[in-house]
Amino acid sequence: MICATTENLNRLKYLRYLNVSLNNITVIENLDGCESLEKLDLTGNFLDVTSIEPSMENLSKCERLRSLFLIGNPCLEEFERLREYVIGCLPGLAVLDGKEITEEERRECAREKNEIVEALKAKIEEKKASGSTGCVWNAKTRYESFLEEERTKNNREEEKETSSRKIQSKRTFERPKKPPREGFDELPENTDAILQVNEGKYEFTLGSEGEDIDADANTIILRVQIPKHFDTSLVDVDCHSEIVRVLIKGELLLLRFPEKVREETCKASRSQTTGELKVSVEKTKKKMMAKDFVIAEAAP
Repeated sequence: MICATTENLNRLKYLRYLNVSLNNITVIENLDGCESLEKLDLTGNFLDVTSIEPSMENLSKCERLRSLFLIGNPCLEEFERLREYVIGCLPGLAVLDGKEITEEERRECAREKNEIVEALKAKIEEKKASGSTGCVWNAKTRYESFLEEERTKNNREEEKETSSRKIQSKRTFERPKKPPREGFDELPENTDAILQVNEGKYEFTLGSEGEDIDADANTIILRVQIPKHFDTSLVDVDCHSEIVRVLIKGELLLLRFPEKVREETCKASRSQTTGELKVSVEKTKKKMMAKDFVIAEAAP
């Protein structure tokens, strides 16, 4: 992101180092409240001779400022005595553009301050009279260049993303589909290691009493939501004591019962209205229900 101003910084009282190099800053402002500021890097911005005076006035209130970088700003080329002017305006400064300020240099700048100020004013008047920005590369052209780079970058990313989607789509399209199953595979003797499968991603419920409206304490019911337009001849059920398998258009649904069942009691039916498949089977361990108890009458 390109910054054009140093706004909303005057409340940062404890800010010690600020780096705003390679931006679009044309004048230093809103730093007078940065009481702890010690180092400021303005390399490669667009401070020119017309903005130097207000900029130095703002920085003069940063009493702890010791290091300042102005390299790459137009003011350096426009005004030969800029270094001397900055040193005269900021007596507490120790380093300017990476070069240490000597005591002799400081005394000389203080001695010639009036002359330097007059020279700067003359240079400002000269620039205003010419009406020239002084350089082709300025804040506006940098911002336009930044926008162009961002557009180019975004276009590249979009092209890359589009290309990636096309490749992925092609791979998905070309991925060979598994042939539909023609029947149930033979089960191993030990079914404990068999994993549940839902190849067709069909919705289902598997429950007993309290989980299915038609189930009682001794029954488990499986309900599978099959599209009603699917012919019943495309559906097959295979029930075992621990698992149940349903084949729908060659796609396998394999589920494990919550407890062992009596496979010979398995009943399967299909709703003509919704297409739902209902499979009910009795549990191996029956629970005694109220209807199973016989109350003996007392002898007269």
